[in-house]
Amino acid sequence: MAFNCSLYQFVDDKLAVVVLCNQTNAPSRTIAAKIATFYLADLKGPEKGIEDKEPEVTRLLNRVLTDAVEGKVDASLFSPGAQEMVDFIRKVGPEFLKPAGPLKSITLLERRTDENQRAYRYRTEFQNKTVVWAFALTPDGKIIGIQPGDQ
Repeated sequence: MAFNCSLYQFVDDKLAVVVLCNQTNAPSRTIAAKIATFYLADLKGPEKGIEDKEPEVTRLLNRVLTDAVEGKVDASLFSPGAQEMVDFIRKVGPEFLKPAGPLKSITLLERRTDENQRAYRYRTEFQNKTVVWAFALTPDGKIIGIQPGDQ
């Protein structure tokens, strides 16, 4: 059985929010952030971005999303273990992304690195929709994961 959880701690405000979910795709971050806004009025706006020290990664995500709208994906950008995603993106990309309209902006929200992967969270603002993406790369820059999530 899989799970996910989020912990938001606001030390100065003496507030901690813990959300435990019994599904990996449950929006625990979104739920935790929403709960925190009930107590901290300053959190009402969208999550602020962080400094983008790897603009090439942002360009890579932009390329994949732009290609996915047309049902295209360059398989060489994906790791050998992630090749099954290529056909899925080609099939689902147009129906998911075309209604969103043109991509207006990409904002880096989070970056984590360990010896096996580099993980990122981006907010993408399209003309008609905002989507937060989990995006993961191998240490040598091949895509091992890309998944839309909740804002």
